Amino acid sequence: ELHKDVFLQPKGMIKFVQLFLVICTFALTTSSSGTTQMALTLSSPVYDISATVHTSYPFGKYNYEQKVTSSNSSIPEELTQEGLLFTDGFEAESKFFVFVGVISFLYVLGVII
Repeated sequence: ELHKDVFLQPKGMIKFVQLFLVICTFALTTSSSGTTQMALTLSSPVYDISATVHTSYPFGKYNYEQKVTSSNSSIPEELTQEGLLFTDGFEAESKFFVFVGVISFLYVLGVII
């Protein structure tokens, strides 16, 4: 049964706003992605290296898709895909943000219903 008295109070209308914001932030976080492109040109020895990194939720350290290309076939190890890995991920922060969003969503539903 819907508790209509919740919406008669000034705080009750904020529950609709909170519900809308929780749904939007959850959807935006879990569907977000990004691309980073890097180019490195060394003159001695001559290397022309480019890398593209695609990221998406949950932004973990090893969840990145990488593509490294070079004009020279002998690339030093620190410039290969393993050397270009990011040193840290943001998996814990993004999962916590989604967790808070889900708990807020359940709270608002519990108050409304």
